[in-house]
Amino acid sequence: MSQASSSRDPVNRVVIYRPKPGQLAELEAIVTRHGAVLRKVGLITDDPVRVFRAREPRKPEAGTFLVEHFRWRDGAASDIAHQTPDVMAVWETMGAHLQDMTLTTLEPLDDAAQPRLARALVLYRPKAGSEAALLALCKQHAPALRASGLVDPAEPVQLYRATDLVRHGAPAPYLVETFAWKSPGAAEAAHQSPEIMAVWEPMTPHLAELTIMMLEPIA
Repeated sequence: MSQASSSRDPVNRVVIYRPKPGQLAELEAIVTRHGAVLRKVGLITDDPVRVFRAREPRKPEAGTFLVEHFRWRDGAASDIAHQTPDVMAVWETMGAHLQDMTLTTLEPLDDAAQPRLARALVLYRPKAGSEAALLALCKQHAPALRASGLVDPAEPVQLYRATDLVRHGAPAPYLVETFAWKSPGAAEAAHQSPEIMAVWEPMTPHLAELTIMMLEPIA
C-alpha cells in the first residue's frame, strides 16, 4: 500500500476497497483496525482515520465497498510500513477478501481548508487531451454548489488531483472532489438548479468515466 516519496510533508491517502462477493463484513473488520495499527507504529498524523461504507448510485449492482482516508506522516512512511511487521500483519490478511483496491494520493488544488473527506466523493476521469478543460469546469463546480444552498456550509468543497498507484498503466492523473450535501434529497434537487446544470452538462464531452460515491461513516 505504498508509493514512497521524499516529501517531508504529510501525504493524503484515500484507499478504495472493493470486496469479493460475500466478503464485505470480513474486509470491514480488517480495515476498521488498520488505522489503529498505523497510529500505534507512528506512521500517520494525528488527523482522524476515516472509514466509510460507500456505494455508486449509478451502479447499484456494484454493491457496497469501503473507502478509507488517512494522512501518512511524510512521504517515506508508506515505504517504512512495508518493513513494519504490525502493519504487514494487517495488509496480508486483506488479500483473500479483496476483489479490487484503488490507492490514491491526494494533492489539494487550493489551500482553503484542511483536507477532509466528506459524505460525497466524486471521481472524474478525463478523456485524453481533456484534462485542462475538465479541471476548469470542476473549479466552477464548488461556487455553483455553494450558491445553490444545497451543500453543507460547514463542510469545505475540496478538489484534488489524484493518481492511481495500483494500476501503473492507468491514464494520467484524474480529479477527486469531496463535499457534503445538505440533505438526502439535495443531490436530486441539484438537477433542478440551472447554475449547477450549467456546470454538469459541459463536463460530459470531457469525461472518460465518472464515479459518484455516497459515503457512510463506519469509524
